[in-house]
Amino acid sequence: MKLKGVNKEPGYSWIEMNGVVHTFISEERSHPKSDEIYSKLDDVIALIKEAGYVPDLNFSLHDINEEARAQSLFYHSEKLAIAFGLLCVPKGVPIRIYKNLRVCGDCHNAMKFVSRVFYRHIILRDSNCFHHFNEGICSCGDYW
Repeated sequence: MKLKGVNKEPGYSWIEMNGVVHTFISEERSHPKSDEIYSKLDDVIALIKEAGYVPDLNFSLHDINEEARAQSLFYHSEKLAIAFGLLCVPKGVPIRIYKNLRVCGDCHNAMKFVSRVFYRHIILRDSNCFHHFNEGICSCGDYW
């Protein structure tokens, strides 16, 4: 790919709030509220783990140890976006996340847990379809 000058577009997610688009890339910390987002995400991960969420390491592409692979999954762009949404989107209002690629299976599973634990309606639009997460169930019937 390098020899032919082909570049792969990185995966990213975004949320629009009050006419401003907030973009998230995995493990990136350039957002002005980055510290708050990562702190919230750590809380979210702890709560959904208590509810039964187990990271699916099959979606971690890194050649590193198991703990580091799980940690890298926690900071996918969709999860950063959901943490931002939980911080900024008022309760009762759906959290709308957009993704330029297909959502990974681990993030899909995590969104189901987030919707159940936090009693939130999450709409995630990926490159294939709209996923509506509500009460731990996705509208795609897990055919992501």
